[in-house]
Amino acid sequence: MTSRLLIAVCVFIAFSGCVPHAAYQAYQDQQEGKDVFIADDNLLKVFSEEYPVFSSMGSREAPRSSVDPDSPYKISRLGLYMPSILEDYEWEITHYFNGRFLMYSDEYAREHCLSRIGSTLKNIENCKIGAKGPPTESYIYIRPNGEAYGWQHMRNQDWYVLKSDKISRFRIDDSGDWSAQPWFECVARCDKLERMWREEVEGGAPFGVQGDISATGNRVVTGTTD
Repeated sequence: MTSRLLIAVCVFIAFSGCVPHAAYQAYQDQQEGKDVFIADDNLLKVFSEEYPVFSSMGSREAPRSSVDPDSPYKISRLGLYMPSILEDYEWEITHYFNGRFLMYSDEYAREHCLSRIGSTLKNIENCKIGAKGPPTESYIYIRPNGEAYGWQHMRNQDWYVLKSDKISRFRIDDSGDWSAQPWFECVARCDKLERMWREEVEGGAPFGVQGDISATGNRVVTGTTD
């Protein structure tokens, strides 16, 4: 009887999406003051249209990443190659938390996707703008003045089913060369820069986002209002 109960409990945990061991590692890092936490990135999303659009002031080699985008809990001492940041790529603000902003480029994502999963015919289709993309996507931490200061790798939720697999570990990966800043400048919706400056100063808790609860019980992030 005890064995049957144990099996039933294990099956329940498997299908409920239990938190992986890596989550506890992230929690320990946070306790050590390294400002690391795990979360479903949907809780931190904002409407990009309410923020400026940035572009690099010149094409440049991208800093290497110490965090393996294919396995964000592994560290590479030598640093992993990231595609170059080209001048004509446009970057939009996608996430905001604790006075920090993340930006994302469809054009850069396409190149990053091909560099991670290869260029077979199937992968080329997955890497097209608007397609599925790679299992993990890369974002850049950005300040209103155009200063970039680290990578953030997040799970591409289109690849995963269990809730526990959809969470990402938030930490600033600045192990590469991020010197000679700022690299970026506002190229569109620049009237929204004032909002960024204000929200950077106001900061707030990482999960201090506004939103409504949908019929499914999930939080729908709407961003803050002016």
